[in-house]
Amino acid sequence: MDNMNKRSVLLLITSIAFLLLIIMYVWVYLPSNQQLSDLKAEKNQVNTQIQTLQSVLDEKMSKKYNIDEKAVQAAVPLWDNTEQLIFQLDVINKLTNVSVKNGSIGFQEKSEIELQDESSSQNNAETDGTPAIGVKEIVVNLTVDGKVTDVIDWVDRLEKLPRLIFVSSFNLKKGETYDDAVVDLSFIAFFDPSYEPILEKPILPETSDEEHN
Repeated sequence: MDNMNKRSVLLLITSIAFLLLIIMYVWVYLPSNQQLSDLKAEKNQVNTQIQTLQSVLDEKMSKKYNIDEKAVQAAVPLWDNTEQLIFQLDVINKLTNVSVKNGSIGFQEKSEIELQDESSSQNNAETDGTPAIGVKEIVVNLTVDGKVTDVIDWVDRLEKLPRLIFVSSFNLKKGETYDDAVVDLSFIAFFDPSYEPILEKPILPETSDEEHN
């Protein structure tokens, strides 16, 4: 009788232990294994996305971005190109019926951009071989006379020129009549010979031989 009781107890303990193992398998191992599978799947998905992004990036980096070199050189030519600037001002004068009483053109040896960036540009040139900024400035001082509306139109056309223009000072005075105005203004035009090496088709001033041909 005692042996039977012992066997029953042992069988019960074994059954309970087996049941505990099943519970642990169902509640611990299976979820952990599923989580591991989910993590692996998520990792594979992330790796696929990274590879896709990298291929797109490589494709973009391999392409040459098209730059409108003519527009860039029209805005900031490689040389001062004062002849073209004077011609454009003359066209504006005729279109707006504004007359220029006084005018002067000067060159600033060191532009504001160069003065601000000179030290950093020199450091860059020494460390990584990049060229220093070479932006130069043309300072134009003018006194224009005309109707108020015409003078406003004149300034508007000036700022819309292909050439990069910065009006640095503007002083409006009353003219001889109520509708007339006299304006003393200064503006800056820029040029930069330093970026010529990166251009495929640089626009350079014509030589005397080319002008005769």
